[in-house]
Amino acid sequence: SFCSICSGKGVTSNGLCSCFSKEYKSAQYHLNSDAFAFSDGMIRNFSLSDYSDQVNIKTGKSDKEIIEKLINRFDSYGSLPYENILLTNPCCIAKKFLESFSLKKAIDNGFFSIYLSAFSLSKMIEDDRYNRFKNDNDFHLNEDSLRLKNCDLLIIDGMGSEPVSTYYIGYLLDIIDHRLAEKKVTICSLSIPRSDMGTYYNSELVFRFSRFVNYNVPLTVNEI
Repeated sequence: SFCSICSGKGVTSNGLCSCFSKEYKSAQYHLNSDAFAFSDGMIRNFSLSDYSDQVNIKTGKSDKEIIEKLINRFDSYGSLPYENILLTNPCCIAKKFLESFSLKKAIDNGFFSIYLSAFSLSKMIEDDRYNRFKNDNDFHLNEDSLRLKNCDLLIIDGMGSEPVSTYYIGYLLDIIDHRLAEKKVTICSLSIPRSDMGTYYNSELVFRFSRFVNYNVPLTVNEI
């Protein structure tokens, strides 16, 4: 039976109907299930008490203050100015938490969001290059690259761990350039030190990431 509010249209005079919004969120969570596979417990069990109160002489802030600022940044996703983010610190588990947390907030606020690992993105692009498709549901650049370019939030996890080719770099540049031009929010995390990006990626891509705001995510007390 049709929704009694929108009669099955999915929209009302006030915007999206609650019936469509619920289905839309469900589809988004299914699309990004990989992001939550290992992080649901992390989100539930996350505690600021795991971070040091000691003030760092260089930054003038404690690790707890830094991580709290990051959480507040992502907690308000959608209401803050446009900002692209590069999360660094190769050994830090909080990067995964922050990615999943921001993704959840974006989805719950109705933003079209995509999460994928850099390794998966590289494989998708190379599979497309050599027509290595297993079924019709596999990634096809002509269609899916538009989603990567135009989604409200794109999260690429673990950059610096993926196989790199000039073909891959070309497509990644195209995606990033489009998102920068259209002011679409992108969050990337590095699995290598930022100082090593120049040895892994070409100068053009490194320059694009210089336009991202860099957050060096602190370690928990147990990780130090």
